[in-house]
Amino acid sequence: MSFDPIYFLTPIVVMILSFGVVYKLVNCVKVLVFSALGFFTAIILKVLVQFFTLSYLVSINNLVILGLYYGLQTSMFEVGLAYTFARLGRLKNGWGYGASLAMWENAVLISIPALFTYMIYYFYPFQQSVHPN
Repeated sequence: MSFDPIYFLTPIVVMILSFGVVYKLVNCVKVLVFSALGFFTAIILKVLVQFFTLSYLVSINNLVILGLYYGLQTSMFEVGLAYTFARLGRLKNGWGYGASLAMWENAVLISIPALFTYMIYYFYPFQQSVHPN
């Protein structure tokens, strides 16, 4: 097995860029807190809705219905809660707030688990016995 630095460095670069942009655009912790509340509340609600309804909709086997299902959830929860939390926090920094929302998704929700996955894959001591290549 050979080590591929591109796979390993990609989540690190995404985190650096995401946190760097947000650091430049956000001037207060309040924006970060409200964006985290909005984003993670939306994700939790989507997971809960899908837990109770997704198996039924998948059994219907209709891509249009499934597309509407995901699209409505995204617009109601992610977009709707982002707007709601921005209004609740009376946030004035729209650029910073938008970048913060993207940071929570790209740098935290996607890149950190990807980095841990790559670390386990490359550095797990018993990997050779599990994957004989």
